[in-house]
Amino acid sequence: MPRYLYHCNECDEEYQELHSIKEKLTDCKFCNSKDSLIRVPSIFMTAYKDKKTEHRPGDIVKEFIEESQEDLKKQRKELEQKR
Repeated sequence: MPRYLYHCNECDEEYQELHSIKEKLTDCKFCNSKDSLIRVPSIFMTAYKDKKTEHRPGDIVKEFIEESQEDLKKQRKELEQKR
């Protein structure tokens, strides 16, 4: 179930609620005022401050694949030398 952030225009409280996408809350649970809630839009963003320390999605997997490929190359060379 999605989590939504709501803001009350009457008491200025903000809180999160879990409910289905079809529902929309309108009444504040703190001050009980009617039609005072607005749903705060949520945007998922990722900031990359320093590319040396911060990884973008997929970088860790890419590093793992590259390291695995290098290990396989070394193992193949060792097997060829034993023949």
